[in-house]
This record gives sequence, C-alpha cells and structure tokens, in this order.
Amino acid sequence: MERWLSYQVKKEDEPASVGQILKRKLGMTSGQISRAKFRKPGIVVNGQQARVTEAVRAGDRVRVCVEAAHEESGHLVGVPGCVEILYEDEDLAVVNKPAGTAVHPSHGHYKDTLANQLVEHYRSRELGLCVRAVGRLDKDSSGAVLFAKNRMAAARLSEKGAVEKEYLALIQGNLTSKNGCVDMPVKRVEGELNRMKVCRAEKDAKDAVTFYRVVEEYEDASLVRLHLLTGRTHQIRVHMAYLGHPLLGDGIYGSGTHPVLRRAALHCRSMTIRHPFTKETIRVEAPLAADMTQWIEEQKKQREIQRQRGENDHGRAVAL
Repeated sequence: MERWLSYQVKKEDEPASVGQILKRKLGMTSGQISRAKFRKPGIVVNGQQARVTEAVRAGDRVRVCVEAAHEESGHLVGVPGCVEILYEDEDLAVVNKPAGTAVHPSHGHYKDTLANQLVEHYRSRELGLCVRAVGRLDKDSSGAVLFAKNRMAAARLSEKGAVEKEYLALIQGNLTSKNGCVDMPVKRVEGELNRMKVCRAEKDAKDAVTFYRVVEEYEDASLVRLHLLTGRTHQIRVHMAYLGHPLLGDGIYGSGTHPVLRRAALHCRSMTIRHPFTKETIRVEAPLAADMTQWIEEQKKQREIQRQRGENDHGRAVAL
C-alpha cells in the first residue's frame, strides 16, 4: 500500500535542500532517501518530481513516497484465519496471537503462521501490504504481537526504546522476593535447536535482564508480571527456571505436565509503542488467554471452597 510522508518548509529551515529536509525533518536515512529516489514519482516538491540537491524555500511542500503501491508480502502465502486486531493505523497493527501459532514462517512452519493469516486478512480486503513482524513471541506464548506495514515503520519500531512489553506468567511455587531482577546471560545449549541456558562467563553468552513482580499467589503457584530490558529467546522461561520457579506447563524448562495449561503459561499482556512517525505514545492491551484465565478462576474457586470449609469447621468446633 502506498505511503507518503510530507513536510511544509518553514522560514527557519532556510537555507536547505530537499535532501536536508528529508533527513532533518522527516528523519530519513541516506539509504531510505536513495530507495525513494527510484520510486515513481518518489520525491516531490509542490507536486513536481525533485532532486535531493534542489533548494527549497519557506512554504514549499516536500513529499516522499516511502512505500510503493506494488510492494506486498509476495513471499508469504495467504492463509485464512481468525485474526484479532487490537490496534491498527496506516503504519502498524497489533494482533492478539493465540497460543500454538508461530509469528512468522520458520523451520516446520511455512504456511500456518500469524503473518500468513494477516497477509490473507489484508488481501481479502484488497489491501496490498508488506507486513513485517517487529520482535517475536514464542509459538506457545499468547498475546500482543506488533507488525509494521511499511519498511520505514519497521526500522523505527525496531529501535531501542520504541516498544516496551509487559508479560504475565504463571510460575510454579511462591517466590521469596515478591519483586526483583534476574540479570544473567543466556546462550543456546550446544546441539539443541530450541533450548537455552543461563551461563555466567561464556564468551558467546548474551546479556539478559528480566524484572518481575508477583501479582497474586496461590497454594503452589504464582501469577507474575514481567518486563524485559533484553529480548532473548526463551528469556523469561529460562530466568524463571533459574530461580527455581519454571512456568506452569513448560515442557522444556519445567515438568510440562498440567491438566489445563498444555503450554508454557506466558502471555504478552501489553505494549507501549512510540509511533514511528507521529511520536505519539500508544498503549495496547491483550486480554489474558482463555487457558490462563480458566486456571486462575479454578484457583479462586478452590480458595473459596477452602475458606468456607474452614469457617464451617470452626463453627462446629465452637458448638462442641
């Protein structure tokens, strides 16, 4: 889908060339400007195609095409699916990913991903878009996933600090410290495709920092809110297991056996996004996944049954 940016030159901008306006006022890189020059009409001043070296004056309207109409996700096969869009504008979309769905094509998942479904969602509405996942979420995890609708938005959303995520997880047992930080590097386990480990002083380990806070405690489990400074593969799952409290249902770092939670109980609860062009702060929330909600409700029912039983037993004891 075609996407244009525009800027009206002000007196205080003079003297300036088209290229300087694109860099200083629209925040474009040299590479982005170079690609724009080869789109038709590409870069326009007051309705006429212009060179980046041309001088501009106050009142001139500079427009640049950052995504052409023909740029689509042609490499992705559209697959019908029930896509739940939590937020959307012309530059980005936040989608509520169900557990068990991969975000984008990878080994073993080429046509059954959220990206495939989103492409079909737009194609069925005759909207040609090249969707790009910004960040990732494990296949078994649920919650908010961010997609960019053009190349420049994707680049800006990938910058440090552009997106902050908050997660909810159900973990085994009760933490001694109700809030804290795990600052431990992680690396991939040699010979294993999908398993990470904590390691203190290995040269190829990557920094990983996880902040956590207990939201609610149950008899032998806890609901925890988490925030990451880094985004390593399986970071939350590895760090919680390192503390001795793996996620419920986690078959890699925990017991993996659970009657309700048949996957690692991790959900991306919210995103705070700095819009790539307007710089507006956008907060999007994803409702807690049904399996985690069911488990929590069952715990509350059990707690109420035990409370009532305790009151009845106390009443009988007084009567005696």
